[in-house]
Amino acid sequence: MEIVLNTIALDPNRWTEKKIPYFRLEDLLEPIAAAGFRALEIWQPHLTTLSPDEVQRLKARVDDAGMSVPILGMYPIFHLEGREREEELTGWDRMFGFADVLGSRMLKVMPGRTPSAEMTTEVWDRSVAFVREVLRRSEGTGTIIPCETHAGTVADNPESLLRFIGMVGSERLKVCWQPFDFASTGKAIELYDRLSPRVVHLHLQGRRGSQMELLEGSDIDYRQVLAHIFASGFDGHLSIEFVRDCVVESPEQFHLDTVLENAQRDRRFVASVPGFK
Repeated sequence: MEIVLNTIALDPNRWTEKKIPYFRLEDLLEPIAAAGFRALEIWQPHLTTLSPDEVQRLKARVDDAGMSVPILGMYPIFHLEGREREEELTGWDRMFGFADVLGSRMLKVMPGRTPSAEMTTEVWDRSVAFVREVLRRSEGTGTIIPCETHAGTVADNPESLLRFIGMVGSERLKVCWQPFDFASTGKAIELYDRLSPRVVHLHLQGRRGSQMELLEGSDIDYRQVLAHIFASGFDGHLSIEFVRDCVVESPEQFHLDTVLENAQRDRRFVASVPGFK
């Protein structure tokens, strides 16, 4: 198992409409490494503004820091047509290029922008055909694509996600588990058990009520949930996604050292759970 820091936690503009990064990722590498993290899941906006030369420089800086980038995260739309569909495919090609340069083995996606209950037969068919085309175009890369369990997508319930994976028909399509209900330990375990044969990646964020919290202080008993997951034989990546104090009203209120300290505490908590290896 590998504990990964998701760079989405380190940018206060994640919560703005345009999501233009406040920090350059290159400038975050040194403090991330100083906080003891050695692996990253990179938030898509941290990459999409970079030129090819800047991506190569980022790779060199990652290597110099003794770090790796096993996962990239992206937010595609599956059901587009015509020119918009081609533009979306071009975006995928670019992300696969980033993955090649950075040595990333996974491209984690929030799967589509349409809730499963609103997907017509036509939208289902277009979405399946689109992902099949993505997989065809990237066949030589071997990149794994975990779909994140997330509201407002085809993965907003386990049955819909499993149906979608089955229709696409590829072993490269996997699951990134994240609870739907951040107040229920039992539901978090049930969701994992329903999807466990496909789960290769966990997204971890602590919440108490409507606020971000340390994993150890969350409404969900993450010690119980993670011990259950580890006992199942899970051997993938665990991303520290959002952490206490990472959500602020304005960038000036964001304190990088505090957020990284909280991420450290979450990492130590995960590593202390029985069964972590």
